[in-house]
Amino acid sequence: MRYVRTLITGVACIGAAWAYGATTAAPSAPPKSAPKPPEPLVDAMFKCGQTRADAMFEEGTMSLTIDANTYSLKAVPSASGAKYEGDSSKGKIVFWSKGHDASLKVGGQPEVKCTQVDDDEVDSDEVDD
Repeated sequence: MRYVRTLITGVACIGAAWAYGATTAAPSAPPKSAPKPPEPLVDAMFKCGQTRADAMFEEGTMSLTIDANTYSLKAVPSASGAKYEGDSSKGKIVFWSKGHDASLKVGGQPEVKCTQVDDDEVDSDEVDD
């Protein structure tokens, strides 16, 4: 008799658990977050000596256009500021910026100091259309 009571109690518990599960909604998966938008491009113009340098910064990379030539540079560790390096036909290019100031070194040429400028600060005859 005891076996029958235990069996009935067990069946009742299983039935109650099934009924409870059938009447409650299954936990839903957490909502999927929207894909993270790409980092925005940051465009800046620098005056490096008498040369104009256009910089397009993106996450971990930079495109630097000097004298109608565009170079792809990669971010490298620096003690301060943002430092980018790449290669050109003239040798290694290093662009190192901090705030509105930067330095540019191309191959064996001397390092040139750069300053970020607005479009209206560049002479119109220097701007490529």
